[in-house]
Amino acid sequence: MSWAICTTRPAMCRRPASSSSALLCTTRNTPTFLNVSPRTNTSQIVHRKIGLTAHNRPSSFGDLFERCCMSSVENIGVNVVLLRGSLSSEPVARDLNSGSSVIGLEVTTRHEDEPTRSVPVSIFDPAKPDDILSLVAGDEVFVIGSITRRFFKVAGGTGSRTEVVATDVVPTRQKAKVKKLVARHLERLGSALE
Repeated sequence: MSWAICTTRPAMCRRPASSSSALLCTTRNTPTFLNVSPRTNTSQIVHRKIGLTAHNRPSSFGDLFERCCMSSVENIGVNVVLLRGSLSSEPVARDLNSGSSVIGLEVTTRHEDEPTRSVPVSIFDPAKPDDILSLVAGDEVFVIGSITRRFFKVAGGTGSRTEVVATDVVPTRQKAKVKKLVARHLERLGSALE
């Protein structure tokens, strides 16, 4: 299951004409999809997949669209990713020239009849790197973070990469921890959209 929310100025958000199953928001021409069917109650998705109750949760796709993208407040911005999937490869740790460390993950999501997607995830300077590096391909994880486009120097110019920068990566088998993290972030999201 992937649930990504990205809000920008109202005029930049729309439902794609070619698809009824996603909400498209653009930030400087970078698309972000919200994979929720218009017929699906978002609270049911949360209950079915996570089994939690949260305050200030949008009750439907239309409500979510209105609160995320049709806000009259021009300068509000929300960039939240809740991602559940399995690792398609082993975690890879790297040291950056800046002195920071980063662990890269490839998370594969599958949800009902939607196509399988591979999502790049990076965790910068993780508090407990050994916990993340102990994960193996096939492990199911829950990721909380934001969508970010990073720029970096490469031979002959500047490269860029769009990815999920994670604040939390938790194996789904740790159900109590997952529920606590998701409830906290959904509450913050609800407050931001009020």
